[in-house]
Amino acid sequence: MVTPVGFGTCTIDADQPGDASHLAAPQVQQSFAVGSGVPSLSVQSISFTSSPPPAPVVGAASYVLAATASSGLPVTFSTSVGSASACTLAGGVVSFIGSGTCRILADQSGDSVYLAAPQVQQVLTVSRVTQTITFTSTPPGSTTVGDPAYVVAATASSGLPVVFSADSSSAGVCTVSGSSVVAVGAGTCVIDANQFGDSTYKPASVQQSFAVGAGAPSQSVQTIQFLSTPPAGAVVGGAAYAVTATASSGLAVALSAAPASAGVCTVSGATVSFVGAGTCTIDANQPGDASYLAAPQVQQSFTVSLVAQAISFASTPPSGALVGDPAYVVSATASSGLAVVFTADAASAGVCTVSGANVSLIGAGTCTIDANQAGNGSYQAASQVQQSFSIAAPSLSVQSINFTSTAPAAAAVGGATYTVSASASSGLSVSLSIDASSAGVCTISGSTVSFVGTGTCTIDANQGGNGSYLA
Repeated sequence: MVTPVGFGTCTIDADQPGDASHLAAPQVQQSFAVGSGVPSLSVQSISFTSSPPPAPVVGAASYVLAATASSGLPVTFSTSVGSASACTLAGGVVSFIGSGTCRILADQSGDSVYLAAPQVQQVLTVSRVTQTITFTSTPPGSTTVGDPAYVVAATASSGLPVVFSADSSSAGVCTVSGSSVVAVGAGTCVIDANQFGDSTYKPASVQQSFAVGAGAPSQSVQTIQFLSTPPAGAVVGGAAYAVTATASSGLAVALSAAPASAGVCTVSGATVSFVGAGTCTIDANQPGDASYLAAPQVQQSFTVSLVAQAISFASTPPSGALVGDPAYVVSATASSGLAVVFTADAASAGVCTVSGANVSLIGAGTCTIDANQAGNGSYQAASQVQQSFSIAAPSLSVQSINFTSTAPAAAAVGGATYTVSASASSGLSVSLSIDASSAGVCTISGSTVSFVGTGTCTIDANQGGNGSYLA
């Protein structure tokens, strides 16, 4: 099949290289003219006929795409790679799944009449949804130091939880723990309500304020003091710590884990449990009563660490190991009970390999196995331990090959084939091939030798050896 691809003269060469019976044929040629004949393709363009939403937000109604090509050919839509986190496209419908840039591509690839159209794009910025916070509790109209705590409440339009804190301007006036607001001094108490947002909603914040009076002169000042000493070596999951504190008033002290200690420790009554690594801070509060002002909060902090672990090998390496011996199954345990991972040390390259717990002996030298345990939320990573043993090269036996078939005395080109056979003294299988010097004289398929030209046919017999025999 001759395909014209450009203007000019097309010349076709015809050759026959000959074989053992025929000389090569003189080349002959055939020529013909190729005209320019390039078809004239029309230009086309694409126009979007759908208008994108002016300010799309995550989770908003889907946008149905529409576009036309001036050629009347169908337009295909796609989104750019960078749009994957902001939008998805299915059947011409765009859905908004996250904040970011959604870039929609419109293409028409052309046909035998029209060139491909220049790509056009629509670019949309997808934003997170705005949320609002509304206080659902009414602050006290007038309160004084030592009054019962005010329980604040608020909701976010997103339905996400609201976090309360005392504004920095209220230092010395009120404290907030969870949703309990305690007046500790005269002034204006400002409560901050925050919702920090997520992948769908923007952050939001509002404030609520109320006045705090100095309190009745009959109320006495009280203080809190911790009586227990925090543990010096607290570890995740370790023995619980019994915390105690007293107020000078004799009133009961409320103990809790500070918000910053979430995931590190928990407090139930007077029992502190260690659930994660970090700093555990315990808040001690006494809200006062008719006779005593609320006590200034005091805190006790200490470090919680991951538990140390160690690895011990439970298997004994082979002695007198030889290259090619059966795999050695290594085992080790971690004091944590977590699974140990085995690898061949870099220094053992070419000596041994490790797959799971199976150690394969592949070369002479020292095989060093590394045992590691990476730890988890309760345990530190264990110090690496190693196990080493020597691998020696095996003593290999010599083998020889003998042909067991007799070569034909008068082979002829195209004549009867010859079935060749050979055996190795080792009993291993022999590989048969035609020597490179006999190319064009004979060929072999399996054990069948065919004669294709005049000359000397040389057959090579090889046995590559194994873990017991030399080649």
